[in-house]
Amino acid sequence: MWVGQLDFLNDFYSRVSVWAATHEELVESAFEIAMTDGLNAMDALHIAAALQIGADEFVTAENPRKSRLARTTRIPVRLI
Repeated sequence: MWVGQLDFLNDFYSRVSVWAATHEELVESAFEIAMTDGLNAMDALHIAAALQIGADEFVTAENPRKSRLARTTRIPVRLI
């Protein structure tokens, strides 16, 4: 870890206002998203969680040239 990383992460996660519940329904939703939208498992889980909590958009810092997240039309994806 780089200097200050732990403090950064603690601060970042302390600001989370909603956590998605992890259960079989989330995994089933993610599987369906992965199969229909062509996403990998982790990206599909993130999109499924965003949908579960009613997020207005999904923001990611993934490299736009490598990200498949923009393939989904289920939620607006903003690549920063």
